[in-house]
Amino acid sequence: MASVVECIYEGEMVCQARHLDSGDVVHSDSRHLSRPSYFSPTDYVALGVLSCSMSIIGYYADNREIDVEGMRGKVTTTISQRPYRIASMVMDIYMPDKPYTDKEKAGIERVVDACPAHRSIHPDVEQVYVFHWGSKDPA
Repeated sequence: MASVVECIYEGEMVCQARHLDSGDVVHSDSRHLSRPSYFSPTDYVALGVLSCSMSIIGYYADNREIDVEGMRGKVTTTISQRPYRIASMVMDIYMPDKPYTDKEKAGIERVVDACPAHRSIHPDVEQVYVFHWGSKDPA
């Protein structure tokens, strides 16, 4: 299965990308620290891991009739300077206030390892998942 994305450099470190199957368009801006106007490329990497992980949880839950509707997530990315790359990603996943069993919680927390985006990240990049059961995102 292949997915094709076309990218055009617009200048000033901004790129426009179009997903050829859906036609969706997004922008990236590598100046995100000095003049942010769009997500940075590293934001998209982190978002990809978070959204993939949440989708895998949803798939797992749907197949077991576990209600995860209302699940929310937040990813915090740390960049190292030498080498300049993503050093760590902390994925906070806020599960809705529902009566999950210990077995359901363990399965949900374990299934994120099946996320293909998570598995595609270099092993030097620390990936941490923090599950918040029945709590709301404080931010």
